[in-house]
Amino acid sequence: MIPHVRRFGLPLFVVCTLCSCSREKLNPITFDDCFNNGVNESESGNYTNAIIDFDKAIELNPTNADVYTSRGIAKGYLKDYAGAIDDFSAAIHANSGDPYTYYVRANAEFSLGNHAAVIADDSQAIQLNPRYAPAYLVRGYSRLQMGDYAGALADENTTIALDPGNANAYLERGSAEFAVKNYNSAIADYDKTIELAPHSAEAYYQRGMVETMRIDYAGAVADFDSAIEFDPKYQDAYDARGNVKFNVQKFDEAMDDFNEAIELNPNDAVAHFRRGNTWAALKNYPPAITDFNKAIELNPRFAEAYRACGSAKYNLSDYPGAIAECTKAIQLNPADGIANFLRGAAQFHLGKYDEAITDFENTIRLNPQDAEAHNLCGLAEGRLGNDDGALADLNKAVALQSSNTLYYANRGFIKIHFIDFEGAEADCAMAIQLSTTNFYADDVDGIAKRDLKHFPEAIADLNSALRTNPQDALAYVNLGIVKNDLKDYDGAAADCEEAIKLDPANAQAYDALGCIQSNQRQFTPALQSFQKALELDPLADDARLHIWLVRSRLGQQKDATNDLASYVSSLRSSQADYWPAQIARFLIGTTKEQDFLTLASNSARNPKQETSQLCQAEYYAGMKRLVAGDKNGATTLLKKCVKTGEKGYSEYAGADVELAALKGQ
Repeated sequence: MIPHVRRFGLPLFVVCTLCSCSREKLNPITFDDCFNNGVNESESGNYTNAIIDFDKAIELNPTNADVYTSRGIAKGYLKDYAGAIDDFSAAIHANSGDPYTYYVRANAEFSLGNHAAVIADDSQAIQLNPRYAPAYLVRGYSRLQMGDYAGALADENTTIALDPGNANAYLERGSAEFAVKNYNSAIADYDKTIELAPHSAEAYYQRGMVETMRIDYAGAVADFDSAIEFDPKYQDAYDARGNVKFNVQKFDEAMDDFNEAIELNPNDAVAHFRRGNTWAALKNYPPAITDFNKAIELNPRFAEAYRACGSAKYNLSDYPGAIAECTKAIQLNPADGIANFLRGAAQFHLGKYDEAITDFENTIRLNPQDAEAHNLCGLAEGRLGNDDGALADLNKAVALQSSNTLYYANRGFIKIHFIDFEGAEADCAMAIQLSTTNFYADDVDGIAKRDLKHFPEAIADLNSALRTNPQDALAYVNLGIVKNDLKDYDGAAADCEEAIKLDPANAQAYDALGCIQSNQRQFTPALQSFQKALELDPLADDARLHIWLVRSRLGQQKDATNDLASYVSSLRSSQADYWPAQIARFLIGTTKEQDFLTLASNSARNPKQETSQLCQAEYYAGMKRLVAGDKNGATTLLKKCVKTGEKGYSEYAGADVELAALKGQ
């Protein structure tokens, strides 16, 4: 980083030394009269009048180099740098041997930011006069701006050797040392500058910038205080001090400094950006977004401002807005891992798991050590049925941050998909050991225990989660599922309704409620619950399968089959091979019954998964026969489902209910 250095303007040249002609007025008016009048006006600060006099002098003698130089200096004071350069060029044309003219033309080029031209002119001045210290000084600064740090240091060293009392030379050399991260040397040079020029606000500011980089925040604030004391309108000093105060989390004081910086320069994009960050740190996101938008208006290529705006919108749950802002940030800077991560997280919340995975993979490519990207990527993979990818990412997340309690709980949840209930319990135990307040780990442990048919222990875990967080909708959902397994339908329904009350967008709660209602033969309310679950979560496969069953029982089998077939045809990649997709293919008639039952065994990873898939397959095969009116065939298959002993599955509970109903007939 090149430290900010205040640009110094054209020096007040003693133009009267350029000519020794008499100032007596003669009649008629001579070149000397006009020239000397221009010099007097210029010395008095009347540059417009001086230019008029110099114009007349040039009319009388268009080949005099001194008058062009003098007029160029006057134009420089009026900030007509292009006009000044033209005059200095005319002076050089008239007299190419004067180093001073090259030097002042370099100053005018400097004011326009034409650093290559500055270097060329100052180099010519130095060639004509190798001891011309001011030319080394200015050339060194331009070299610094062009990234030639070695050249800048060499020039400022020469300036100091020729003029040891030149405070600006130490200031600029300090800036060059700062640029190459020689912080101790930079501090020494700024100390010397302050010794030579005790009221130099710039020197205090620059030293404060070095101290900021060295994380000496107390020293930095003290220096910025001094810079502001000597120059109360020093906008950059307010901005820099606000940044330090932000870093030490003194957000109110930082806000005051950024407000002052913006008042002094309303067009400072960085100050608006930093004030936006301060609002965000205070969790006041609307004004943060306003500031980020202003920063972007002032600098449309400000990638960090787009990303920060996206983060603020994400925190307001404006996920489409977050995606739009982060997309702009990524377009400007594809290597912005944070923007990729934020966009992925927003996609995840919108259920756009494929897009989320792409963003998380980009984040990981840019920063392989990003544990949270691995965590969320794993969860997204799990939602799409890619359990292998999910487990690999969550293993990586745990390896990168072995103290993160949430990562263990998430991995435990994925292990349930593998029917590795003991592994899930072990992960949840580790999560709880790391944090006894991790109610989500209790939730997952309760699910694992329910799948192991350890119902009392499952209820204990879920109640523990509720003691830690009474607003835990997931715990109520799973309590409802366990109570449904135990045929406590009223208690089960009450728990699911409580979950919906706490979280009206909880698809699992509606799905579980639909199962409870279906088991009570309340098919129309059950259909409404399953449809609501699918509306809230289009990937709620269990609800989709149950919708086919309930609609079929309500006489809508043809339409139900068409809808389910349309869904199956839309599946891609890992989703198409996911076990629920295989169930759907059987229900719509694509897969024959025996092939389906064989697939339940052959596609399993382990004996536990084989038993669970057979439980589900035999249930759906039995229910399809029941819908077709084959009660005997249905009874045979439903009995096989119950015989698996997989009491932790809703299909087991459903088969038990249907067998009781068939027996009663």
